[in-house]
Amino acid sequence: MKNLLPILLLVSCGTEKLPEQAPVARCASWEYKVQYSQPSPKAERKGDSAALATAITPSNQELNALGVDGWELAGTYLEHETAYPVIDRAVVPNVRPQRLVLLFKKPACK
Repeated sequence: MKNLLPILLLVSCGTEKLPEQAPVARCASWEYKVQYSQPSPKAERKGDSAALATAITPSNQELNALGVDGWELAGTYLEHETAYPVIDRAVVPNVRPQRLVLLFKKPACK
């Protein structure tokens, strides 16, 4: 009887039917989209206003709309530019963000 218990457990575990899962769509390729976000406000590259700080922030509405359409953020990077602010009557080169580049992807299922 002791030897029969493990066999019954194995048989009973093997007869349970697992719930069926929906098939997963497989796509062999991707579709890509590039979105550029500019600083706000846009500062001048020369003169007194070239040293002003700027922010580059994509809007939530734009990002949510892309998400609803199936786009997934795959990467980001900043493009930089050289600005020439006047500091104490001297022109000093300064590197600052020019625009934010957002890379999106989604499956290209046909």
